[in-house]
Amino acid sequence: ACLLVASLSGVGLGLFVGVVSATMRDSLLLVNLTELGLPVLSGAAAAITSLPAPAFWLAAALPPGWVTAAARSAGAAHSAGTAQPASGDLVAALVTGAVWAAAALALGAVRARRRRDGRSVATF
Repeated sequence: ACLLVASLSGVGLGLFVGVVSATMRDSLLLVNLTELGLPVLSGAAAAITSLPAPAFWLAAALPPGWVTAAARSAGAAHSAGTAQPASGDLVAALVTGAVWAAAALALGAVRARRRRDGRSVATF
């Protein structure tokens, strides 16, 4: 379940990064910054609760942090011999992924309208 949720929730974030990157002069800048920051902000190195407050709130807004928390709690439940699902974290991952996807679609519509009207859409 965690793998499926990770895939679905990651699509929204990837779509947002793609929409923003598509109109940047250096189209790989945001992709590289995202790739650099996600391992730290996803909780892969340490739990996101151990991050400083600003980094914690940023990590909470990203789907991979919730998926990692769900995987950690599922692993802990499995090793303890209980079958406790981490559905709250998985739902949070899907919701944050959907919010990022909605933001990407809205931004894409705005940028398409600007391009159709002949205005510049380059950001950096």
